[in-house]
Amino acid sequence: MASMTTSYIFFDLDGTLADNLSAMYQIYANFLAEFSLEATKAEFDSLNGPSLREIVGILKQRYGLAPSEEELYRMYEEKLADGYKTLIPAMPSAVEVLEYFTKQNAVLALVTSAPEPLAKSFLQRMQWESYFAAFVFGNEVQHSKPNPEIYRLAIEKVNIANSSPQTKIFAVEDSPSGVKAASAAGLHTIALAQHYTPEKLREAGAKHTITNLQELIPLLGNLA
Repeated sequence: MASMTTSYIFFDLDGTLADNLSAMYQIYANFLAEFSLEATKAEFDSLNGPSLREIVGILKQRYGLAPSEEELYRMYEEKLADGYKTLIPAMPSAVEVLEYFTKQNAVLALVTSAPEPLAKSFLQRMQWESYFAAFVFGNEVQHSKPNPEIYRLAIEKVNIANSSPQTKIFAVEDSPSGVKAASAAGLHTIALAQHYTPEKLREAGAKHTITNLQELIPLLGNLA
């Protein structure tokens, strides 16, 4: 593989590096069950991308939930915190991929809609913080994915504006909303097709789709 000294790779967390969508669905279902509401896969899929505050706001408005938005946020956050701290595993090959691109001198950034305390509890448990040159969390932006704001902030944080003309910027996502956000920010977006079909991800703007993270190694070796 060619040197990646001018290459940047922005990784999503949920469903990309963290194998958490099954746990997330159960947390979402448990939250709704407290109000005698039934979870659906279609609704859950539509909530993959917005920040936690946006998710709570959507559910409050949709179902007319009585508690305040702040109370609902705390309820949901407590359930999520337990999952990030104890339950959610790493995606297969995630460590191998992070180690490989770190050794290739790529600049890695984590770009996630998850709130900082929740995402950091997972990163600390995995001992992954040292892999990343920058972090962008959902609580740092006004508009979450599919809005490109979160990726534009990531570009600012790693100071790409001052890099060479040969700079390559990639994003690795797993959901249509994440792909749309990265693509709208001008990133070459690769989608992990585990929870959505390759066709749906390409329709959202993905340049390439993969079925496991390990495929990033030969793919980016050819693109960089």
